[in-house]
Amino acid sequence: TVDVAVVTERGQKQLRIYGIDPDQRRLYDLTGSNTSVFTESTGDESLPMGVALYQRPSDGKIYAIVSRKRGPRRGYLGQYELVS
Repeated sequence: TVDVAVVTERGQKQLRIYGIDPDQRRLYDLTGSNTSVFTESTGDESLPMGVALYQRPSDGKIYAIVSRKRGPRRGYLGQYELVS
């Protein structure tokens, strides 16, 4: 297992994922090639703003819950599974 930190990169409309090395006290990039968010939207509705992580107790899967800069009432949040 590895501790992770996730941020939104608004201009690129994607998530950036980092592993945390506690011994070196450094982050290392784990971002893959498929971290785009809100790909079906345009304008401010396609721009990620905030992010939180959730680990599902039943199977340990980790999800990023991403908010938009501006968005519709329904579908304002996106849920993305983080897969190694």
